[in-house]
Amino acid sequence: MSRQADPPFTLLWRVFVEQFAANESATSDLQTRRAIIGVITFLIVPGLFLMMKTLPEYEILLMVAKARNMPQLIEIRLAQLAVLFVSYSMSTTGLLTVFIWDALVFDKRDAMVLGPLPLRGSTIVSAKLAALATFLVGAALAVNITSGVPFGFVTGGPAGHILRHLAGHLSGTIGGAVFVFSTLVIVRGLLVLLVSAHAAATVGSFLQFLFLSGVLCFMMVPTAIGQVIPPISWFSALFELIRGSRQDAIEPLADRALLVLPLSVAGAIAVTFAGYWRQMRVALAPSARVAANARARRRIAALLTGRDRVAHATSDFVLTTLARSPVQQAPIAIAASLGVAIVSVALATRDGGFAELRVPRTVVLWIPIVLGYWVIVGLRASFVLPTELKAAWAFRVHSRLPSVSYWAGVRAAMVAFAIGPALFVNALIVLPLLGWRVAAIHALVVAVAITITAQFASLLVDGIPFTRAYPPGHARLKTRWHLYLLGMWAIAYVPVRLELRVLNDAWEIGMLLAEGLAVIVMLEIAARRRAGRWTLPPEPELDDSDPEALTFLNLGPGAGHNPQTAI
Repeated sequence: MSRQADPPFTLLWRVFVEQFAANESATSDLQTRRAIIGVITFLIVPGLFLMMKTLPEYEILLMVAKARNMPQLIEIRLAQLAVLFVSYSMSTTGLLTVFIWDALVFDKRDAMVLGPLPLRGSTIVSAKLAALATFLVGAALAVNITSGVPFGFVTGGPAGHILRHLAGHLSGTIGGAVFVFSTLVIVRGLLVLLVSAHAAATVGSFLQFLFLSGVLCFMMVPTAIGQVIPPISWFSALFELIRGSRQDAIEPLADRALLVLPLSVAGAIAVTFAGYWRQMRVALAPSARVAANARARRRIAALLTGRDRVAHATSDFVLTTLARSPVQQAPIAIAASLGVAIVSVALATRDGGFAELRVPRTVVLWIPIVLGYWVIVGLRASFVLPTELKAAWAFRVHSRLPSVSYWAGVRAAMVAFAIGPALFVNALIVLPLLGWRVAAIHALVVAVAITITAQFASLLVDGIPFTRAYPPGHARLKTRWHLYLLGMWAIAYVPVRLELRVLNDAWEIGMLLAEGLAVIVMLEIAARRRAGRWTLPPEPELDDSDPEALTFLNLGPGAGHNPQTAI
């Protein structure tokens, strides 16, 4: 008996779910799935840590409250825990959502494949919504079940209200997760409908940075739980109301949660249906604004490359690729978020109040350099992510390696990309806190420090970015994190400490900057010598057992006929 074919809705639902684990820049979807599992595991562990840290304290508080006959202590602590878990659920769900930002709508592949097929638009959109719901439910349950079950047993067990406490926990945390997810779907759809697909992709990269910074700060910075703002307060109130809290103030807030939750879901559905054909047309249309965002950076790179046309073209290629490809922007957002978390820890653990930040201190002055340093770390990681492997043969045909010009273009692109955010943060933080004189002097120090970082990072680049298959484990951040932290200390902490010693002496400041320029010159000489030994990447061998093996068309000088590798 032959198996009946699945209906179109089921097939489309499966395809859309698989798109969450697909990445055109990866050499295998299996690697992408493993990476997603790693991210979800990374987000589950902090929830378990919060449980291990807060629940023993709750049990001690429970005994104290009983001994002193003060049940209000328990209610206050439970309200704090509600805010804690709802905040974490909303931030982690937002993080997972922005990392599948492009999959929230119909992309170019969907338009090319589904457009000509005799399928109803309602079937396609319904399958897409079902896939989004599958992702949402799976992510929210994975993050919140691990904390909800222990919460129910520990806080509801003594009074026999395990199920009620578990229901309150899941209602508040998953409700908040659904609200954040639906809101991001609405934002994504409206950006495509009202602005452009390129603007939507750019916002996605910023939201990746924002949510990851929030999650890391939430994990790394010990913050006091107090008054919160909507919509966290709405869903924490829903948490408390279902749990059984008797406070009068929570019921109006919980009513708002019950109001905005269905509205956000309905809005996400409406935007997805309304924008179906618009999204399909936009996905097929080329973007004429790709290079516009990179214009200022390209001008800075042009000043650094001078009259070297090959270097200028290389920097243009790198910066334009970064401007148009969200895949290459993701490592930069991740690395920059690490910088934000480190800065947040330094600020949270400092002594003194806000007034002490209005005098020159390391904790303030190093912020622009730390962020610029981690942006360059993310840049180096993004360089090994290919944009379009099938087009890599063009570099084999036209490249003239070894050539110092290629390295000069890469170095110029790194400086142009990282120096802007660093100087912007300097103007945003140092200028209002310490005044224009300190900010102007520090801007010079920041520029020199970022240039040194880019010069050193360029020593670790051995080819044209984005033009070869990704070598697994290239960044080795998990095993060499201590080296990255040592580099941050050398490039951010040490220069700032030296700057603070000579801040009121113009001659000494000039000497400090001259020493930095001398370091740049030495790195320039070393990098140019190394760039003279750059070579083309080896041609991958064709493995019949691997259907995803990569092949390149080598027509360059010295190309020979090899039936196993040539096509």
